[in-house]
Amino acid sequence: MASGPPTVAQHLEILRRSSHADLLSLISQIGPELHDKLPRSYVESLPEVDQTICLRAALVLWATRGGGYVPREMQLRAILGDRHRQDVNVTAGTGSGKTLPIALNILLDDPAHQYITITFSPLKRLQESQRLEFEELFGIPTAVINDTTPRDPTWWNENVWNNRRKVPGRRRHLLVTVEQAFKSREGHFPPLYLLLRNPYFARRIVRVSVDEVHSVYTSGTPLYGLPAFRPAWARLPEVKALIPKSVNWSFYTATLPPHIRKVLIQTLIPSKDFVDIFITTNRKNLVYATHCMVKSMDELRNYRCFIRNPFVLDAQPHILIFVDNVNLTTRISSYLRSLLPSGLSGREKIVMHYNSQMSEEYLQSAHQEFTDPKGKCRILVTTSGQSVGVDFPNVEIVCNVGIPPTGVDAIQRGGRGGRQPGSQALFVIFHEPFANEIDLGEYKGRGIDLNDPDRPRNKLKTSSNRRDRAPYFMTQLIQSSECIRRQLNKNYLNDESDESLSFSNKWGLCCDRDHAFDHPEFDLTSLLPGQIFTLEDLEKSKAAEAEVKKTRNKFRPTAERGYLEYEVNKWLRATHKADPLRSFRNPHLILSDDERRTLDARMTKNG
Repeated sequence: MASGPPTVAQHLEILRRSSHADLLSLISQIGPELHDKLPRSYVESLPEVDQTICLRAALVLWATRGGGYVPREMQLRAILGDRHRQDVNVTAGTGSGKTLPIALNILLDDPAHQYITITFSPLKRLQESQRLEFEELFGIPTAVINDTTPRDPTWWNENVWNNRRKVPGRRRHLLVTVEQAFKSREGHFPPLYLLLRNPYFARRIVRVSVDEVHSVYTSGTPLYGLPAFRPAWARLPEVKALIPKSVNWSFYTATLPPHIRKVLIQTLIPSKDFVDIFITTNRKNLVYATHCMVKSMDELRNYRCFIRNPFVLDAQPHILIFVDNVNLTTRISSYLRSLLPSGLSGREKIVMHYNSQMSEEYLQSAHQEFTDPKGKCRILVTTSGQSVGVDFPNVEIVCNVGIPPTGVDAIQRGGRGGRQPGSQALFVIFHEPFANEIDLGEYKGRGIDLNDPDRPRNKLKTSSNRRDRAPYFMTQLIQSSECIRRQLNKNYLNDESDESLSFSNKWGLCCDRDHAFDHPEFDLTSLLPGQIFTLEDLEKSKAAEAEVKKTRNKFRPTAERGYLEYEVNKWLRATHKADPLRSFRNPHLILSDDERRTLDARMTKNG
């Protein structure tokens, strides 16, 4: 009986054993589609042993993805560092393909060695998208380990580590949140905590990758008088000291400004003998702008510009709105839904909100509706849980409501836009008027670290308001007439590359600032689907409200509100019962208690 064509696994096994000459021959047979796309000048400058590694990695990628994909120089340099048993630090822009070196290094490993790769990943949503990428694109069985992972010993024996046989499970790539490596606040020992202290398991670890490594500082370090948001991030050096020194470590981020890099060099990244890779973080296809909101971020009419008027679903761009306030995400999404045509089918899915207080089922549904080409969601109002690493293939506008907490947050959030090849996007910061009123000299007081661009004016408390929390760099960016691209890339990230200031998009625009680049007069309204709410609009609405008040009846007497309250509650129960998302959307998201009481009180006697 004749055997069929070799499987991908058999192809990979052949490639792992192939000589330099064999690999060159295979590339020649494939032809210019692979040969001409390789970074040949870089590869040919290497000694033969390194050329062999690069050619092997390119052919492994070609075989795994079925052709059409070729690793770039940055990715090959990271792979070479790993194969030479060196630690690697990669700083590269969002969407630059930082996941690929991790995948190819795993595929280059000999399966007979039963190596384990651990990747620390910051967010559960990011873990899930990464798992799909590793499994569906590269065929790498991957286990996601976080606080929702089963603690059942059977699951761990099958998937991670068989304690009785002392061998790895069937998933030798582990995507881990950092908290799982340490004892919990309640004193519990996560299974991974115990495994890292198991010498048989530790000896199988071949590499540890840290994705979004800036989180060691931004999330793991107490800053400005506030406790660390996720202190486990700053404890990664403990893991490094715990496992064998032979384990390779690699670090990945798009945002490593000098003040954060300094801390990482002192704590986690070795100060010498590591491969340091940098490519520009500049996103040429992004346009940058800032906009001063009317009154404050609580004035919901500021967000009407994100709804196309007249509304046409197919013409409505995909918009991602970041808000550092859970309640405001709900209010903005409810307001934007209210602007949609009343008879429109599926209104509740066209605008959705996303925050950590919602059920996993709802969060999965919202993310799927927004990212799926067939999904209805066009606007996703979210907290920071969608800002780091998560891949959105279709976002045309990213808005940050309020001053971003740090320059890192601004760059990471803006980087969610324009991710598809050939696409472009707008990143706009909607700030409150007080941002223009802050005296920048107040950021230079006694005891303030002037080397930290994200510093506030004074130490913070958990009760500190938005004005007190405003960071120096972002406040300066808003007030300055200097090019936003220059401020983000050169001034903040210290990107001195030739590409750091270039831009290329269908509008021919860089940003909304007056600077040396030659581009047309900037008009923010032309880049948004709806009309911007202005101070003139506010004055007109005040005048209209004053006219209404002249003829408005008094509030309904308290004694007469009972029946109306009964009818409103009856309507609310019926509406919630008919809501297709009722299993994870509470009635108060349709009509809050405050809104219901206001309605009961303000309805006039004759309706």
